[in-house]
Amino acid sequence: MDFEILEILPIPVIRSAAPFQEGEEIFEMPRWHCFCCHDTGWVQPHIASLVIADYNPSRHRTPVCQACDKGRLWFHLKGNIDMRFNFRICKRLDKWERDNWKKTVMLQLENFQKRK
Repeated sequence: MDFEILEILPIPVIRSAAPFQEGEEIFEMPRWHCFCCHDTGWVQPHIASLVIADYNPSRHRTPVCQACDKGRLWFHLKGNIDMRFNFRICKRLDKWERDNWKKTVMLQLENFQKRK
């Protein structure tokens, strides 16, 4: 079937890039409250490896976060989860991850400012 294009329509702009305003936050903290589990109830694997030597999420049971109330969502999986992380350990991991996140954001901001 042969047809002729009658008109080429412009591509509509769905979201135009807003100009950067001085003092505007370009890097934000995440929306989750618990940095240990990122509000999932599961301790993040890269954090769990700080506590469990040679931690491999494919082989080891998944640690449940005790720092927030999200860990209770997984208690029904008893036998398949690692309950050795207590409140104190999870709070320390939370603090470590918060500090790590802040350092990362600061490095990204410095790199962004260098490129300006």
